[in-house]
Amino acid sequence: MPQLDVSTFIPQLFWLVICFSGLYIGLKVIYVPKVQSLLDSRWTRIEGTTERAREDIKKAEALLQNDQQALTKERKRIEHKVSEALRVSAQEVHSVKEAEKQAAAERLKREDKKIAQEAQNLQAEADSLSQNLRQILAVHYVPRIQD
Repeated sequence: MPQLDVSTFIPQLFWLVICFSGLYIGLKVIYVPKVQSLLDSRWTRIEGTTERAREDIKKAEALLQNDQQALTKERKRIEHKVSEALRVSAQEVHSVKEAEKQAAAERLKREDKKIAQEAQNLQAEADSLSQNLRQILAVHYVPRIQD
């Protein structure tokens, strides 16, 4: 086997050192800096994006808190308006009921007066009819009873 021939060891070692040195220097000088700059730019871009995302999250949380405070304030205002409207409507219902009660009481009094007047008229008419009946009976039947 020619690889194990001792006479070719030194040229093989020479070319081994040359090839590996060239590869090492090429990688260290050319490729590693390019990859490092690429990784650094990606890292700064990611870090910048992450920082902007954190700032956006803080802004969103502040907006959410402001919206929740505004919503709570608006709910309280609406609840106050609703309770005020309920109170006013309850007062209006009460006043309408009272007005209806008074109107019904006045109608009842008028009807009672009409009924009392009609009762008096009927009583007067009954008295008049009774008187007329007595007179008629007195004229027609009383003389026969005495006969």
